[in-house]
Amino acid sequence: MNSLNNVFEAFEYAMYLNSNGYTDPYGRINSLLCGSNRCVAIPDFKWDEFKSQLNLNTEKLKALVFSYELKNIFEHLNSQNDPEFGFPLAGFFIPEYSELHHSNGVT
Repeated sequence: MNSLNNVFEAFEYAMYLNSNGYTDPYGRINSLLCGSNRCVAIPDFKWDEFKSQLNLNTEKLKALVFSYELKNIFEHLNSQNDPEFGFPLAGFFIPEYSELHHSNGVT
C-alpha cells in the first residue's frame, strides 16, 4: 500500500506507530503501520474475557487498543469524558495488512 492514507482509507481499523527517531538500544523499528476490517471489542473490560480473546490466533500479531477511560478501572479515578468516537474500553484487531519499517531501511 506504501501510504499511510491508503491504509487508513482501505480499512475500518488502522494504527500507525512511529518512534520519531528515538534510538532504542533494544529495538530497531522505526514505524509500524497496520489495518484490519475486524476488531474484537471488550466494552465493559472483563479481564478474563479479554485474555481469552487474546489467546485466539496466537501465531498472529495483534494490535491492542486501550481507551483513556480504562484508567478509571485501575486507578479508581472518575473522569467522564464525552465518548465522541465511541471507542470500547479495550479491544484488539489482528491486522490484515502490516508494514514494519526497520532503522536499517528494511520494510
